[in-house]
Amino acid sequence: MTSTIACRTVNTLWSLLNFRVSCNFRQACHNVKECQENYLLELLRRNSSTVYGKRNCFEHIHSIEHYQNSVPLTSYEDYIPYIDRIAQGEKSVLSCEDIKLFEPSSGSSSAEKLIPYTDSLRRDFQRGIGPWITSLYHQYPQVKQGKTYWSISPKFSTNRLHGRIPIGFDDDSSYLGFLGKWLYSQVAALGPELSTQTDDDTFKTKTLITLLAERKLGLISVWSPTFLTLLCEYFLENEEHILLSLSSSPDLHKRKRAEEISRRRSNNDFNEIWPNLGVISCWTDSSSWEPSRRLQTYFPSTTIQSKGLLATEAFVSFPYLPDHSPVLAVTSHFFEFMAQDGQCFAAHQVESGKTYSVIVTTSGGLYRYQLGDFVLVKGFIGQAPCLEFKGKSDLVSDLFGEKIHATHAAESINSVLQEYDFAMLAPDNFGTNWNYTLYVESDTFIAPDTPALLEQKLCENPNYRECIRTGQLSFAKIFRINKAAALTYTTRLSKKGMRLGDIKLSPLSKFHNWSDYFSGEYEIP
Repeated sequence: MTSTIACRTVNTLWSLLNFRVSCNFRQACHNVKECQENYLLELLRRNSSTVYGKRNCFEHIHSIEHYQNSVPLTSYEDYIPYIDRIAQGEKSVLSCEDIKLFEPSSGSSSAEKLIPYTDSLRRDFQRGIGPWITSLYHQYPQVKQGKTYWSISPKFSTNRLHGRIPIGFDDDSSYLGFLGKWLYSQVAALGPELSTQTDDDTFKTKTLITLLAERKLGLISVWSPTFLTLLCEYFLENEEHILLSLSSSPDLHKRKRAEEISRRRSNNDFNEIWPNLGVISCWTDSSSWEPSRRLQTYFPSTTIQSKGLLATEAFVSFPYLPDHSPVLAVTSHFFEFMAQDGQCFAAHQVESGKTYSVIVTTSGGLYRYQLGDFVLVKGFIGQAPCLEFKGKSDLVSDLFGEKIHATHAAESINSVLQEYDFAMLAPDNFGTNWNYTLYVESDTFIAPDTPALLEQKLCENPNYRECIRTGQLSFAKIFRINKAAALTYTTRLSKKGMRLGDIKLSPLSKFHNWSDYFSGEYEIP
């Protein structure tokens, strides 16, 4: 067990390590155009002799506008030939730097993307992590007094290669760099060895036993709030077994902790287990809003801080000031924002109250890459826009040409449901008949006309309406889930190879026949 003084010392050192990048970020917030243009032009200069740089004449680009007019927008499919060339050992394809590894990213479909990582890209991530850590310690000084838990994604497959290049970091803390990783290891409640656990129950049990032993836990940082909620619920369902394992330890401290936890007054108040827990960092926007509120019921005395938008490809935004949405990481990458009419704007050109899709250019070798994320601009810190994540712009279910978009699915759900713990639209297949089903877990009454109202809302999409007219799709249904919706959802996707850090609750799923997995029944209209 690490003492409070030792934790405070190490966390202070970590804060000092991030002091320079934090100052640079604070200054950049007051001159976003200069910061972003300098980043872009320096990146293009360094990579002008690469295969991609020569093809797009990087050496002749001298402004943001010139870059936007000269280089096309891209998606992951555009990079597959280049990634294959890198995998075979070719140098200077996308970046002048060596590609250290490919980091896998699994999104809303089952397809895996391999994102090239360079040393510069890792430093770019640190330029976003640093200001967040510094502001976190400043706003919540009690966090510095204890240990921290950063979610570690378990590895569900052995080490792999794509050609000659390894796939995946050893563990999630590798994003912090060598010194940051070492400092983190001194205050981490869990070590990276848990990332090798491939069995879901074993992973949860060992995670809980280790965390429960730490009374002075100060910070929990996870991706989805559902992940932490599932850990809490798993503990409540298996409390006797987990506490028995803790009390059987040869470590006297762990045995005393087991006794202390068993004497708590309220089973559902986890602040009694971790009374010094100051902050839980997790997603709170879009489909994570309801799960984050549910998580708050388990931690009524802890601040739940919105994590912002992080993707495998880029560090987009992070919490910085109280009462502000997460701010754009203006020193990390070059950002563009596409409006609904297709017009692209630089970071200094966006307007408050408008929604955009995010485009990034990174030192890993992605240029004008469409992340597929919608964000709403909610004010500014200096000139840097604050962003609220609204959903995935590239998640579309399209079996017969209906093209149901995630944003329309969310609108449809919220038009027919007032309160719910879980809600998701997904295709169903019964023999030759296909339809869309709204899977919902809720304690509130669902009116008999809900399926008809849902169908009416979905038919606002002319492509869906045409599929109904031609008989390719049948009318929408409602499936009432009676328990553990989020756990079932997470378990199914994790078994398909998705990392816990990549699994977000979504209003739309492209996977079908979820009724084979959820416990419940169809509502009879």
